[in-house]
Amino acid sequence: MSRSTLISIIIPVLNAESTLSQCLESIKQQDFLSFEVLLVDDHSTDDSNTIIQTWIQNDSRFKSLKLDKVTGAAAARNYGLRHVLGDYFFFLDADDWIEPETLSSLFNMAIQNQADIICSSHIQNRDNKTIYKQDGSPTVDHIFSNQDLADYIQHYIQTPYHYTLFVHCWGKLFKTEVHRSHEIYFDESLSQLEDVNFNFKFMQCTAKIAYKHAHLYHHRINNHHVSMSKKTGEEDDFLTKIFIAYKPISRFLSSLGKGTSNSADTLVYKLAVNTVVITIIRLSRGFLKKPSIVFWHKMRMVSQSTDLKEGLKYYSPQKGESKLIFYALKAGGTTLIALAGVIRASVIALRK
Repeated sequence: MSRSTLISIIIPVLNAESTLSQCLESIKQQDFLSFEVLLVDDHSTDDSNTIIQTWIQNDSRFKSLKLDKVTGAAAARNYGLRHVLGDYFFFLDADDWIEPETLSSLFNMAIQNQADIICSSHIQNRDNKTIYKQDGSPTVDHIFSNQDLADYIQHYIQTPYHYTLFVHCWGKLFKTEVHRSHEIYFDESLSQLEDVNFNFKFMQCTAKIAYKHAHLYHHRINNHHVSMSKKTGEEDDFLTKIFIAYKPISRFLSSLGKGTSNSADTLVYKLAVNTVVITIIRLSRGFLKKPSIVFWHKMRMVSQSTDLKEGLKYYSPQKGESKLIFYALKAGGTTLIALAGVIRASVIALRK
């Protein structure tokens, strides 16, 4: 391991010519100098590689790792992980950027507290709007106790879009020694929820998780956003993969000693069903824009899922969630579920 490299920044790149320079410039502006940047070009077909070559020629800390075919976010990040030299690693998406004090703030928090994961909050940049995300995190710098983690995760399971600190892999500092000791990688069979899956596998192997009270990471979302991850629901086996992706959460809760494995499984079933409901709404929205037989095929899969039937035993809609879809899922039947999804998607569209 190189003594001059304390942090390895892994950036998967797929056709990011319009945003990559801003991303890399934000790294160059860091007040922390001991880093390397691993640019994993996932077989881009635009000018991304030209931009990469310019940067690696001008600064030896920037390195190119080029893949000969499109592999997806999970595989691209894994490829980067196999090349890290730093004591810690940090994931950054090619269309995002970071504040100048990001690396120094997280690294200092790590060293001062001997932490294995260091999180912070993020800023969502949606077109011309800047939103400082409220993710249910502490209001001061904090070291999570087991009880803190158990409480936070249970809040996440109940309201997953409000408690998002452990949803994304980007914006966090991970200790390389933990990764190597336990051989923790992204599940390359997942092209949805792979971040959650990775985070909780890593968390299960950590001794200490810290939070830096700051908004350091800019996450870009716009109408032209290109993501290396497919949208949830696009795969034929999306239902199975939702349950696979969330499995490490159950193991992590059990490892905290908060309840039995059965009670942890019950909580994760709730989260999986919630994700399925959200996916039905998303697919229904797409169907309203462009009707397709594929939509009916997916609704049939939903109606026949044994995992979903088991999960429904433990799920009840929270305030603001769709009771209509829940009752349709309980009753079963492709047409009823599809109709409930379309009605819910239409109501949401009318409210906007």
